[in-house]
Amino acid sequence: MFAILRVERIKNLSDLSAASRHGARNDSGTHYDPKRTKLNRHWRLGELVTAPVDLIEARKALIEQQGLTARANGAVAAEMLLSASGEFFFDEQTGELREDQLEVWLQRNIEAVNNRFPRMVAAMRLDLDEGTPHLSVFLVPHY
Repeated sequence: MFAILRVERIKNLSDLSAASRHGARNDSGTHYDPKRTKLNRHWRLGELVTAPVDLIEARKALIEQQGLTARANGAVAAEMLLSASGEFFFDEQTGELREDQLEVWLQRNIEAVNNRFPRMVAAMRLDLDEGTPHLSVFLVPHY
């Protein structure tokens, strides 16, 4: 089994808007199961919310709430993707999602991200409608 961590910078607001559309499943993606999209979870400024997050609005709210100064010519955000091998999340015999294991993994990752990147987390999304569960974290770089 493998742990997976990928970080990609989001260069401009147009790319951040595209990430919002993907999170709301308002894009042309075909790699997710629309019947399971309702299982996805969304956080805005650390609070669990009931609908997909507008990442541009969450970025602006974080900057205002924290009194941050965004970097002038840098990336507008970064997306951190956390996941693991599929067999970590699914029972080998039944193929069912190990919900208890998922919850422990999720809480540990949220805690680690918030501890490592305080005042930087604008939004998070747990995708459960794709082949392997994963957590996308949207960070706002600042100084």
